Amino acid sequence: MHIPLCLVTGMAAGALFASVPAVLRVYWNTNEIVVTLMMNYIAINLTNFLVKEYFLTSGIFGDSLTTDELLPSARFPVFGASPISFGFLIGIVLVVLFIIFFNKTKKGFEIRVSGYNPEFARYSGISVNKVRISVMLMSGAIAGLAGAAEIMGVQGRFLSGFSPDFGTSGMLVALLGNSSGVGIFVSSLFMGILKAGSLTLERSAGVSRALAVVIQALIICFISVKSLNLSFKHLGSKKKERSTQA
Repeated sequence: MHIPLCLVTGMAAGALFASVPAVLRVYWNTNEIVVTLMMNYIAINLTNFLVKEYFLTSGIFGDSLTTDELLPSARFPVFGASPISFGFLIGIVLVVLFIIFFNKTKKGFEIRVSGYNPEFARYSGISVNKVRISVMLMSGAIAGLAGAAEIMGVQGRFLSGFSPDFGTSGMLVALLGNSSGVGIFVSSLFMGILKAGSLTLERSAGVSRALAVVIQALIICFISVKSLNLSFKHLGSKKKERSTQA
């Protein structure tokens, strides 16, 4: 029961943390991306405080903030000498559930409609605010699950700075995969291979790992150009409608 309890606790903590930007988005119309990026610093400093004051392992000096190793009953099983974590299997299960949920359920349909056209969703009787809150809570729960899987399957203990840019990479994966289940799975594999390959290239061929960051930046630029192109087309169609009406 130790492993499921840790996973559920991580999901509950992630959902609780995500409730703050959810409430701000629904009742004060704040930008959830800006709020969540700012709250990253709150999460980092809060966990550092908890580790330093209550869970710091013995024999640690300097700026290293780490806990004791997890009990064996809380660690994920290993696949022999393979570096693949059990969290990878959890990710595959989540992708399958994502596809089923958004393509086969009523709640998934309401979320998609609310995201594409909130005004149409309101006229259709869908509570957009409830949908936004539920989506933020689910997103926070999945993020908490991912963090717990990283600690239980890779790190073996909580240490400060274990998540360098997982949130930013997740946003990039969602954009690159066009928010579809299969696209997210393929783009996440691509990003993982890109990051792991950059470390190998730096060790073997002397190529800087910054090359991976450059490739990520180019991907963001291409995606942004696509979005801007769609926005300009939308504005152009509106101008044509106004000119025809005039």
